Amino acid sequence: TMMTARHVFILCDLRQAAAFIRCASLIQNAITVILWWLLIAPAIYYVMPTPEQKREFVRFNGSLNLVSVHLLNLPLVILDHWMEPRLLTIADFAAALAFGLAYLLFYLNILDRWGIHFYIVLSPRTPLCGIMYGVLIGSYYGLFLL
Repeated sequence: TMMTARHVFILCDLRQAAAFIRCASLIQNAITVILWWLLIAPAIYYVMPTPEQKREFVRFNGSLNLVSVHLLNLPLVILDHWMEPRLLTIADFAAALAFGLAYLLFYLNILDRWGIHFYIVLSPRTPLCGIMYGVLIGSYYGLFLL
């Protein structure tokens, strides 16, 4: 994740590189946590047809890997942001948007074509993709303003 890359840059004393991806790390983790816990996980749970499958999903969702990526990264990235106080700038926001766009292009042009559909709402084959792209850009801006 961007948070991992940021901490590797800090450990290697590459402070400018770490500062460059600071906003992207904060926004990426916030969006991941918000989307997973408020939209994706409840939707998956809801469509599970049997109580057994629902229990299995709850078990899977509580695994260390998923909890660390989809939940614990947010407080860690907020703590990271708080420990190095400085206001985010328009350049930070532009870098975050550029990384977000790069990831979206990677997802659409490589993962989606290979049949790896992590984010079905981002697929250009769904009628919701345009709305979702707008929601994501709005989320980037809203999180930047916080």
